[in-house]
Order: sequence, then structure tokens, then C-alpha cells
Amino acid sequence: MVKPNPFLKSLYRILGSITGLFALIAQYYLIIQTADKPGNNLGEQTIRFFSFMTIWTNILMTLSFLIPLLFSKSRFSSFFQKPIIESGIFVFALIVMVIYHFFLASIWNPQGLQRVVDITLHYIMPLLYVFYWILFGAKRQQTFKNSVVWLVYPLVYSIFVMIRGSIADWYPYPFVDVTKLGYASVLRNMVLIAVAYLIVGLIVIIIDKRLRPTGYISTT
Repeated sequence: MVKPNPFLKSLYRILGSITGLFALIAQYYLIIQTADKPGNNLGEQTIRFFSFMTIWTNILMTLSFLIPLLFSKSRFSSFFQKPIIESGIFVFALIVMVIYHFFLASIWNPQGLQRVVDITLHYIMPLLYVFYWILFGAKRQQTFKNSVVWLVYPLVYSIFVMIRGSIADWYPYPFVDVTKLGYASVLRNMVLIAVAYLIVGLIVIIIDKRLRPTGYISTT
């Protein structure tokens, strides 16, 4: 087994950490700029910031880069380097990028810093993690049942969004907006998204089984 160069791996983690921290901090700064508007106090805007799947996934990606750098011997570092976690975050990153590109990017037109942050959160960070997984992630350690385990992530998010939305009457994405679509349509959309997670997870596992530890396709 050929192990990845630890120096290059650390450099990549530094790049991912800096990129992720910039995007998350900048997005939080931008969202709290509306905290002075009626009904949008700092607390409310902070909760809304943490209500997006994009933010959840970017936090996971950033932590997976940052924790092994700062706390290499810790349990958290070991957790983020588990093959099932690395590949799971890979799946989540792909879903964030695909859903945003095909269903959300066309409904708004961010400008200035918001555009930079938008591209970073939805494209640059996911792609950074995709290449991280290809170059440095542990391969051939996934089982098909992991694609079901990874569904816990969107399930927890969906429960949070529904509870939060029923309390605040605000939903982060148009396809989960119960006030406009109704519960039946939102549930259908959530099921479709769960199916997307499952399919992408299965594809990742199939690819994983064809990769060498270095990331090259195996012929065996």
C-alpha cells in the first residue's frame, strides 16, 4: 500500500482550512448585516445562518481539514479520518454542489463579496474535498450499507428544518417551504433528496471499490 505524502496532505488541509474558514466567516458576516431589520435580530440571523445544509456541510469539510492539523492526536481527529466519515462528507459535498447548481443557483444573482462566498461554499469547497478524498482518502474500506448510514445526516437536517420552520415560520430553501408547498409536497421533495443521497452514496462506494489507495483506478 502506497501512503500519501504527509507533507502534501498537511498542505492540502491548510488550504482547505483557510478556504473553509474564510467562506463561513464571510457568510456569517454577510447574513448578520440584515440583523438591524425588523424581526431580524442578531440571534435570529445566527440561527438562520446555521439552518442551511450548505453551512452544515461546509462546517464538516472545514473541521475535517482543520482538526487533524490542530489536534492530530485527539479523538475528533481520529473521527474525521475514519473512512466512513471521509467518504460520507464526500457524498454530502457532492450533493450540496449538485443541488445548488441545478436547483438554486438560477433563483438569485449574488454580487460582490456574496458572489465570492457563494462560489466558495457551493463549488470551491466541495471540489477541494472531492480532490482531497481522491488523493488522500482511505480506499476500499466501504460497504454498501454505509450508503444507508449516510442518510442519517439529511434525516437529522430535515427534522431540524421542520421543527425550526414550524416555530419561526421560515424555511431556508424553497423546496422545503411548507407555507407555500404544503407538507405533502415538502415530504415528497425530502424523499427525492434522500434518494439522491442514497444513489450518490452507492456510486461513491462503487468508485471506492475500484480505486487503489493512491486514487488510481485498479485493473484487478
